[in-house]
Amino acid sequence: MKILIKRISVGIVLTLIFLSGCSNTPSESRKSSTLSTNVELSVDEQSTYQEALEAIRSDNAEKAIQPLVKITRSHSEHIGAWINLANAYLKISKISEAESASAHAKEINPKVAEVYNLQGLIAVQKGEYSNAEKNYVQALQLKENYPSAHYNLGLLYDMYYQDLDRAIIHYDRYLELSDGADKKTIGWVAELKQKIKRRNK
Repeated sequence: MKILIKRISVGIVLTLIFLSGCSNTPSESRKSSTLSTNVELSVDEQSTYQEALEAIRSDNAEKAIQPLVKITRSHSEHIGAWINLANAYLKISKISEAESASAHAKEINPKVAEVYNLQGLIAVQKGEYSNAEKNYVQALQLKENYPSAHYNLGLLYDMYYQDLDRAIIHYDRYLELSDGADKKTIGWVAELKQKIKRRNK
């Protein structure tokens, strides 16, 4: 169970790949054209936003919620703020709040892969595994080379469906896209492949 909880938390953290993509710095806005909006944050708001993101990265998601709520109230079309707010709520297990925030993000732009990836994570926490699968698949249809969605779909097939063959396909793709930097997942996938090999003897 401890391993499972740790691996789910990794999946949630991987959503943070998106986090800075909707702020207003030029280098970040180039990450994904589908995430661009006409929302402009003031210098103070940008600083507040980045502090909120850092709080999430530092496992202090609760600290991020109030500033993100403030930004969404002032800039209701800021999709990044809504996604990060949903992510913060999810990390502290406020599932209904996470659902609401992710729904706002989806209304702003229904073609953002990160929204579906996040909604997949929410569905897993609710025990809605078929819905989680649907969301992860949709995320990959929108962004084929999306490491987090591949990881989360692999995790779903692995832990909840016990479909190791499909799990390995997505784990391997995740590792390819992340340049094999995740040593724990490399080890885990090696164990799964050995398990399949023994099963097929």
